[in-house]
Amino acid sequence: VVQMPEFLSESECSRIIEAGERIAATGAECEEYLNARVNSEVSTSGTSQEAQLLIEECKVDMAEDAGGGFRVRLEEALIKEILEERVSYAMGLEGISFFFEEGAWERPTPRRIIIRDQTMVKYGLNDGVPPHVDGKDATLLIYLNTVPEGSGGRTVFPEDGLAVPPISGTALLYKSKTELLHFSEPVGDPNAEKYILQLLIDYEHDYKKGDKIVDFKTGQSYIYE
Repeated sequence: VVQMPEFLSESECSRIIEAGERIAATGAECEEYLNARVNSEVSTSGTSQEAQLLIEECKVDMAEDAGGGFRVRLEEALIKEILEERVSYAMGLEGISFFFEEGAWERPTPRRIIIRDQTMVKYGLNDGVPPHVDGKDATLLIYLNTVPEGSGGRTVFPEDGLAVPPISGTALLYKSKTELLHFSEPVGDPNAEKYILQLLIDYEHDYKKGDKIVDFKTGQSYIYE
């Protein structure tokens, strides 16, 4: 897990939060993620069976009635403007462009990395996420605000003995395709909220020098040199 303090400025964090809150005000929750499934189960039965199974299997101390936070998808243009150059540099992929696509049919190429998820999550009291892996080549998680010490909200990697507290602008970059189990510790302070930005990234490709690469959306092609 690479920790990068001050990856975003306070003004950039505030700008992303404001953009996410405008989308959240419309009720447009991303329903395809664990957060929403947990929320749905907790709202109907008081507990989440999926969370309970994950908690028991991974043997972590977390309540199965914790909410999952509210996740919204951010506008691609905003993420590209603020993060494309910075993320490409941090990953050693300078000059590689973002390509936004949820569907697995689009794969990375030498000229683009695939952003599978560009979302903001807002966590309130007792909101967290049970243990999971992300299933993509890399995850970038950025804390958009600071949660007071002792108020929960840490990102915990239980098998590695690591728990990272939320400090505004700090980014975590890690590989969690099939390993590096982690969870979001519930917020324990009624006066605290936690905001994060998450990118799920696919960047690994198997093209070889000399291969012809075709962009099936545009019909353009090039030779990988």
